[in-house]
Amino acid sequence: MVTQTRSRAPSASSGIQLSSLVIRGFRGIEDLTVNQLGQVTLIAGKNGVGKTTLLDALRVFANRGRTATLVELLEGRDELHDFQDEDGDPVSGIHWSSIFHGRQVDVNSVVTIGPLDTSGQLLMRVRRPTDEELPRIYARSDTSLDDDLWMLSATIGSEEVATFMSPSRPRRPPMPKWRNGRMASNTVETKCVSIGPGLLTNRQTQALWSSVALTDAEENALEALNLVVGRYGEIERIAIVGDERLVPSRVIVRRTGEDDPVPLKSLGDGAVRMFGLALALSNSQGGFLLIDEVENGLHHSVHEAFWRMLLRVANANNVQVLATTHSWDAVSGFARAATEIDGVDGALVRLERDDDETYAVEYDERELAVVSKQGIEVR
Repeated sequence: MVTQTRSRAPSASSGIQLSSLVIRGFRGIEDLTVNQLGQVTLIAGKNGVGKTTLLDALRVFANRGRTATLVELLEGRDELHDFQDEDGDPVSGIHWSSIFHGRQVDVNSVVTIGPLDTSGQLLMRVRRPTDEELPRIYARSDTSLDDDLWMLSATIGSEEVATFMSPSRPRRPPMPKWRNGRMASNTVETKCVSIGPGLLTNRQTQALWSSVALTDAEENALEALNLVVGRYGEIERIAIVGDERLVPSRVIVRRTGEDDPVPLKSLGDGAVRMFGLALALSNSQGGFLLIDEVENGLHHSVHEAFWRMLLRVANANNVQVLATTHSWDAVSGFARAATEIDGVDGALVRLERDDDETYAVEYDERELAVVSKQGIEVR
């Protein structure tokens, strides 16, 4: 799975979009604070502690509560529910209440995502339409609406940046699809590329490659690939061939000293995974790159070199990277690379859960050096 959103504004010059993170009331996280994020932050922790939920929250924050992001997120998590429409017919729709912690929604339900500075936080809450909005809502609706209308509102500071209306009460768990979505004309989204634990499809790879081909970023893709397969013969050229309308597209590569190219997939899942990560990194300039289960497909011997490459390219392209892992090889490789490269802030965060409480144990670069040297278990 890979999702990509284009930025509407110039990128930040520092490469860090968020120096801290607060998540409250969002899905499985009731209240979480991370005091310090790095330009590259590795999120460790056991299954079920909220690592993927943290990445989902960052997608929502980067896209300012955009309805398309919420729909994609909830559909991807199978948050669907069967219910009856106004005619009594069975239909299936998104379980919108699952955005909120505990799956309970009323006028007191609030999702908070953003930095420690409250003025920059995204707040998502349920509210009633104003008297000025009601005539417009009724005029645009193609279904009968009751008098008890609710809206999902996203605000930053005093500005409402997104609003979505539902024709049924959100306190009822199976909510129909939000309707009449609107975003403020001056809403500034942040570019955000999210890559899941699986391998990219050819179509997804082609979409990411289109902005990399014939640019300096091709060198990053080659470097990443050769971390995995270089011992068997260095790759010197990459291309995508085929036309989806006639022949499915595929990635081919040519090795030094060989005349005939070979399919990338013939080199194994590690090569496909690494190529996808490199493309996602190159497409994240000035924004976020979110990687779920970063270790997938990577041999333990390449982790340190992979992190050195990612730290360097993230710094050069002003990308803030957050990645999750279960792997000690990923943690130890990251710790060594982050302490060796000057000028790039690396941070390690371990999420833990005690009953329903989620909390973060944070390691800065000085502590990462100790982790690396002493082999301290921090997963």
